[in-house]
Parts: sequence; C-alpha cells; structure tokens
Amino acid sequence: MCNYIEQSFENLFGAELLLILAGFTLITAYFIVNQILQLYEEGRLRRYLVFYGLLLCGISLSYIACSLVQLEIHIHHYLWPLFLLPGASASSGLLSSMYEGILLGISTNGVARWGFGSLVESRGHSRHIEVPSLDAMNVVINATYITFKWTDLDWSGVNIVVNDVLRHQGFTHQGHFSFEWPRNRDRPEYFRFAFFQEDHFRGLSMGGFSRPAVLDIHGKWSTPIAEI
Repeated sequence: MCNYIEQSFENLFGAELLLILAGFTLITAYFIVNQILQLYEEGRLRRYLVFYGLLLCGISLSYIACSLVQLEIHIHHYLWPLFLLPGASASSGLLSSMYEGILLGISTNGVARWGFGSLVESRGHSRHIEVPSLDAMNVVINATYITFKWTDLDWSGVNIVVNDVLRHQGFTHQGHFSFEWPRNRDRPEYFRFAFFQEDHFRGLSMGGFSRPAVLDIHGKWSTPIAEI
C-alpha cells in the first residue's frame, strides 16, 4: 500500500517534490517528538495535553454549531502556527527558540500573502477565488516596453508575477491600473496576474493568479486558452 501511494505521488508531482515532502515530514515529526519529551521532563506535559484537548473540543463544538446554521470554520494559514506556538515553549534553549521563530514566520507569511480572515465564513465562501480575465486587459507592446492596463476595476490593486517572481503589487486609481515592464529580447517571459482587495480590518484579501501569458522574443503576446 505504501509503495502504491509513493508511486502515485511520484507520477503526479515528481520525485523531487516527493523527496522534499518526505524530508519536511521527518523534520516536523522530530520537532514534535523533541518538544513532547522536553515538556515531559519539565513536568508540564499534562498541562499542555489538557490545553490542546480543550482547544480541539472547542473547535469541534464550534464546527458542529456552525454547520447547523450553514456556516463553516476556516482555520486560515496564519492561525494554525499560533495554535502550535504554546507547545514550543519548552525550556530547551536554542531549539525551542528556533521552533517559535519558524511558527511565527509561517504565521507572518500567511498574513502578508493572504491577509486576515474570519474564522467563521458562509459555506462555500472559502472556495471561491476570483481569477483575472486577461481578455479584459489592454496590452500595449513597443520596441522597449510592454504595458498592461485595466479600467473599471472593482478591486483595490493588482499583483504581477514575471517568470514566477512577484515583480509588482500596485493599487488602482479610481478603478484604473497601469504597469510598464521592460522587454527581454533574449528569452520569452511569462506573466501571471492576481487581484487583491484592501480592507481596513482584514488587510489585503488576495484573489487567485491567472494562468501564465507569454511574451516571446519577437514581441508576440499569447494568452492561455482557458483560465483556472
């Protein structure tokens, strides 16, 4: 059975990603076991077991209560590291500090990438991610630059990824947005776009990225056939 799962994962995602996932799983398991042993030696393990037991019971009861009124609990990317943070408080010096730093980094990255989000959401809300339509974008290409323009946008701004690197995050002005990028005549470039919405309480809420559009070395612009 394990061999079948391993072979299926490798066929779908490749051996390199499988190796990375296996390494990440082993390191995470080591972190957890190390902290459990440290808390046990310090005589604090029972206290933390009670804390996490109550936390799981609270989440489970909240999930049941929300399901009765057509709502759902959404544990966001930045929340689960905060739930694990108390368990990384063993007095083991450098290792505990490293665990706490990693968890805080994951939480901060989640807020920076996706913005704050509500624990309780309407059913199906968390699965709806709007992806920009590249057909609504005006593209102007000259000998030196390529310019992207939108008009009448309902979003606060646009993220632009060039060759898998976030190169620009800009806000709209009265629904208008424009961005200019210098052309590269040595190799084709790949562009992906995503909208974001600014909220005074939740921060930035990110939409989904489009499939890549291509600008070849001859200045020909090609959009994907279908959007995800």
